[in-house]
Amino acid sequence: MSLTFRSMPLLALLLVACAGSPVQAPPAPVAPEQWAVPDLSAGQAAAWAPLLDPALLALQQRALDANTDIRRAALAWNAAQIQARQQGLRLQPSLNFSYGANRPLQSKGATVNVDGVLIPVSEAAQWSHSYTASVGASFEPDLWHRLAQLDAKQASLSEAARGDIAAARLSIANQVADSYWTLIANQRFAAIATARLELAQRAVPLVTARVREGKLVPLEINKAAGAVLAARRQLGDAMADAAKARANLARLLDAPPPGPEVAATTLPAALPAWAPDEPVQVLERRPDVRRARLEVDAALADTRSARAARYPQLSFNAGIGTGGAKMSDWLGQPLLSLASNLTVPLIDWRRLDLQEAQSRNALDVAALNLRDKVHAALAEVHNLLIEQRRIADARAAADDQLAQANESERIAKLKLDAGTIALADLLQARIATFEAQQAVEQAGLDAVRNRLAMLRALAVHQGVW
Repeated sequence: MSLTFRSMPLLALLLVACAGSPVQAPPAPVAPEQWAVPDLSAGQAAAWAPLLDPALLALQQRALDANTDIRRAALAWNAAQIQARQQGLRLQPSLNFSYGANRPLQSKGATVNVDGVLIPVSEAAQWSHSYTASVGASFEPDLWHRLAQLDAKQASLSEAARGDIAAARLSIANQVADSYWTLIANQRFAAIATARLELAQRAVPLVTARVREGKLVPLEINKAAGAVLAARRQLGDAMADAAKARANLARLLDAPPPGPEVAATTLPAALPAWAPDEPVQVLERRPDVRRARLEVDAALADTRSARAARYPQLSFNAGIGTGGAKMSDWLGQPLLSLASNLTVPLIDWRRLDLQEAQSRNALDVAALNLRDKVHAALAEVHNLLIEQRRIADARAAADDQLAQANESERIAKLKLDAGTIALADLLQARIATFEAQQAVEQAGLDAVRNRLAMLRALAVHQGVW
């Protein structure tokens, strides 16, 4: 519906009548009180401290500077910001220029009528020219907060994209730490397996000789050969896992394999006790939960915008144009135009019903996704706590086994010095000590990886960036 400038008083009265029950701007969503995020910078740093060393910190910084996942997240946030700014534009200026030329298509010998006089085509003007130019602007006032809801939707999506940057940084730092300590542990496993293999190989001929002497049953030869095979497998597994961890570090650093060299060191000692926050207090810190909540906010704003789209929409247009057959006519024939348009979308009620139903369906999907994310987060933390207790029990059992193996080796050495046992018996006692040491080291690696997984699940940052 197009209205002239003179109809503005009538338009104002019509809008007042339509605005008897205006749609109020909804309040900004407020996070529930139980989701308030406390200041945990000191606690976060303390939680990470046992797992950090200078070499790991240097690798993490390199990964944060070079990793492509973080770059993609930053580009996605930039795109969301551009979309939000584009959505917020209300004044739409325009500049147009056009040129036209035409020529009559008559056959040779035809005539044209010019002021009542028939003139041959060859003597008539062959071409006519026209020039037009205009500058204008249009503006739509947000009467029912429909545009404000669209702005709120884009703002929520932009904030979700910004959160993806922090999520990528946390994930990369955690993956670097996991690969680093996995590489350190497997280097240690390889050293233990090498020593164990050397002892097992030394024990085979000694056991074979004692079997020939009738002091041992033939089955002992098979046991000795089995110890060699187990040591070789352990060594191969450790070397393969170390190579994989290095390759994963190379990927995180955006570098080609085989990956960086990492100096051999020891795993962190028994990790100090760390009591994480209650899961309900950390849900808002989790990137996936926060993104799901922001998507609910965006879907809710979209639903409100679809509802407000049923009400009349007003727009104003203003422009200055000019034109003529010659460019010299431009300044002599300017034209000012003012117009207002009032659109009543409610007439197209079937399309509006479908749009609103679609927006409500998207809101339900976002709400279900948020619920699933919350439940998954709680279950992940719960399972990691269960695994933490299991690893602690396994570490205690491995420590007891190592203490018993050390004592058995000490007694075997005394008996060998006293001549009551053979060297093969001492070698087997030492092999058992290495097996127990392997179990302790494995429990230590499991504890480190469990702590890293817990820090990732609770979205605990290092507090050093």
